[in-house]
Amino acid sequence: ITTGYDRRPLTMETLTLTCFGRDNGILQDIIQEALEKKLQMSDGDINIYVLSSGWMGGWEMAMSKKGREKDTVVLDANISDELLHDARTFLQSQKWYNDRGIPYRRGYLLYGPPGCGKTSFTQVIAGELRQDMCMLSLSDKNLNDS
Repeated sequence: ITTGYDRRPLTMETLTLTCFGRDNGILQDIIQEALEKKLQMSDGDINIYVLSSGWMGGWEMAMSKKGREKDTVVLDANISDELLHDARTFLQSQKWYNDRGIPYRRGYLLYGPPGCGKTSFTQVIAGELRQDMCMLSLSDKNLNDS
């Protein structure tokens, strides 16, 4: 696996954590703290993952890049502000979904001809919300429900 533009190889590591007992809260706290530290160190970079069709499948990191500025993508009226507000609200509402037994997920369908800013705007959202991106092609012949 290589990072996008500089083509340096990434090292892949696996870490297995085991918790004895019923409460794994301490492990979750450690992971949460590590993720927060990583975000502080990332300086606005977003990681972009693609669905691998290799022998192991799964997600592979394709590149890491700076998040895109909102004013670099032109959308109708206040669509970008409305989508960003909705996404921020959603990210803060996980407890509400969990309390009601509703799956915690959100999807946006961006449509239009090639080159009109769909992928660019997903980079805006990822950068603004400090989230990574996962991309897949719905026309991939190997794509299935798993």
